[in-house]
Amino acid sequence: MLVVLLLDPRREKKKAEKKNPDRKITADSKTEGRVLTRTEKSRDFAVSKSDPKVNVPQTVAEEGHELSKSKPSKSEEIYSPSATSKEPVFDENTVNDIIFGLQATINRRTWSKADQTGDLIPEDYKRSNQFKLHRKNFPLLKIKDFAPKVFYHIRKHFGFSGTEYLRSFTFDNMTAIKGVGKSGAFFIYTKDKQFILKTTSGEERDFLWYILPYYWQHMRRNPNSLLPRFYGIYSMKHEGIGGVTRFVIMNNIFNTPYEPSEKYDLKGSVVGRTVSKKKEGAIFKDLDISRKLYLPADCYQAFIIQLDKDCQFLATHRVMDYSLLLGVYYPNEQNKKKAEENIRKRKEGGTYIPNLKQNLFQQYGNGIRTVTDEGTEEIYFIGIIDILIEYATKKKMEHMLKSIAYDSGDVSVVDPEFYRQRFYKFITSLLYEPKMIEDKRDKESSSSSISSEEDPKPEEVVSEKTKPKELEKTKSDKKTSSSVNKPKTK
Repeated sequence: MLVVLLLDPRREKKKAEKKNPDRKITADSKTEGRVLTRTEKSRDFAVSKSDPKVNVPQTVAEEGHELSKSKPSKSEEIYSPSATSKEPVFDENTVNDIIFGLQATINRRTWSKADQTGDLIPEDYKRSNQFKLHRKNFPLLKIKDFAPKVFYHIRKHFGFSGTEYLRSFTFDNMTAIKGVGKSGAFFIYTKDKQFILKTTSGEERDFLWYILPYYWQHMRRNPNSLLPRFYGIYSMKHEGIGGVTRFVIMNNIFNTPYEPSEKYDLKGSVVGRTVSKKKEGAIFKDLDISRKLYLPADCYQAFIIQLDKDCQFLATHRVMDYSLLLGVYYPNEQNKKKAEENIRKRKEGGTYIPNLKQNLFQQYGNGIRTVTDEGTEEIYFIGIIDILIEYATKKKMEHMLKSIAYDSGDVSVVDPEFYRQRFYKFITSLLYEPKMIEDKRDKESSSSSISSEEDPKPEEVVSEKTKPKELEKTKSDKKTSSSVNKPKTK
């Protein structure tokens, strides 16, 4: 009888640690190595080396690790060790740890002139560095930043330095909010509204790290891109307790003193795309929008072209399930007072970045100022979000299961190319062409000018009974001439 013994890698690791407590199991170990196993695309990343230019007092810079396509284990998620339920833990202490770690990655790194002005090389995109931060009466904190030199150049390109970057991330300036989406991600908004910190899964983190060279090239070539502006990729862990917290930092589309009166999350699909409880502050979806967008003539064509380019980029990298986030501001008296108060607070706060680069669609308070066909003023805040969802095996299975109950073309999870076409068609269908608006205004102005003519005076009104004989003669002459000019029919 043949007996086959199945060895559990985790059990073997524990045995090895008991036998040799001084030996450290690294990511290169065969049992625990996180090796790239992508079959759809060739993603050959080497293990990143420690940055020789890093100046880290009282910290230790360690080597990074390779990208992983494998699903993160449960131990890597953010769960409380004492909690029986698997509810993620993201409290004030976690927020403070994130801020402390960000300060370390920015303040304790120096860049040479060559790093600041030179071109990026492939190794810059693959590099990651880990810092061990020793704090009194706190457990050892490990934080890792990915492609630090690349993101240094990205932040510089968009008009702010590391010092200005950190100014928004202060201990009394951030609050964690759990998102309403299916991912269960947490969002941290800085009070000056300039940045968003969003937790991500291991797959999302690795995917962004992979497409980073192509993403950065696309953003440089398309200064009016609607895609999110990513300013950093990080992961954080306490030694011995808890799990890994992964997060990215990006721009906030609603970075404006003009708080949107309505918000929409638009995908171009119909299944489940409505809000059941339309309460104040709700984000509406595709089936809830019943209005048009009136883009100015100088933005209309540029918006359509840029939307197509961004969608093409996402489809090329097999991305789907992204959304267009739309905010609409109505400048009534109440909203104007709020905007004035927000502008005053920004000036007094001292954290606002004045030189933050804006694109064509962010020229008025980070939005587009426009006038509708009825002559009322509106401001739109527009951008594409959730671009880290790759159409891989998990999403393909989700599409197959949803297609059993619904039409396969109506669900949100579909092939990236089909998603691109449907998304583009839906968004452009919401736009009012500037020519149509001008024609409508001209028509209304002409009709109003006709109606505004002076009414005839009472003495000028001629009744049937008091018609002069000259008028009757003229009428009979017209009839005669019309009968003469009428062509004869055989």
